[in-house]
Amino acid sequence: PTFYPAATAGADEALTRWAEQQFMRPTALYVSGINADHMPVGLHEDRARLHGLPPPSIEAVRAAAIRNLHLVKPQIKWLADMLADGRPYLLGAVPCIADFAAYHVVWFYRGRHIDCRGVFDPYPKLRTWRDRMAAIGHGARTDIDAEVALAEARAAKPAAPRPSQPQEGDPEPGERARVRPSDNAKDWVEGEVLFIDAHEIALLRHDPEVGNVAVHFPRLGYDWRSCR
Repeated sequence: PTFYPAATAGADEALTRWAEQQFMRPTALYVSGINADHMPVGLHEDRARLHGLPPPSIEAVRAAAIRNLHLVKPQIKWLADMLADGRPYLLGAVPCIADFAAYHVVWFYRGRHIDCRGVFDPYPKLRTWRDRMAAIGHGARTDIDAEVALAEARAAKPAAPRPSQPQEGDPEPGERARVRPSDNAKDWVEGEVLFIDAHEIALLRHDPEVGNVAVHFPRLGYDWRSCR
């Protein structure tokens, strides 16, 4: 089944963006703050660098938990309200991309050492949805040796792109550009424009270990710059 049923088109993308852009960040700060003393060495510093911030003190990480609890509680209630009528999934009878986007945030509340899932206790239908999503599972996994995986990647080639439809001011296919998330990350990904339209930009990159790789980015939530 598709992650993008026609019946939920538009609403599923809007909810996905909310979950990834507004719900995840305060959740991560809350759960990481509660588990501040149990995280791997260097993780807090690494996450701060990702967001262009100086390394935090452990006291600052703990304090962030309290501040962000007040940001996650209303959003948890929004999620519960969507499920209050007993529907099995956020937008109806079948799961869509919005369910998976929201579930990966809800899953995070398990915490690394201290379980934070008590915030869901007032919402039994939300917990039922959470368990239903967990039951979907991860499919059948096949282990593969790292060198074999790299060899298969080197032997593969990116599929031929669809016809591009550049918007005004966009780089043309064949030109070089760089892309990065617009919300927090500071590192650019640079490559040759393979495909571009109003919704997506794909950069062709070459890596000595895996050969040519097409990296696809949504337009929404990402910045791009021409490399001239």
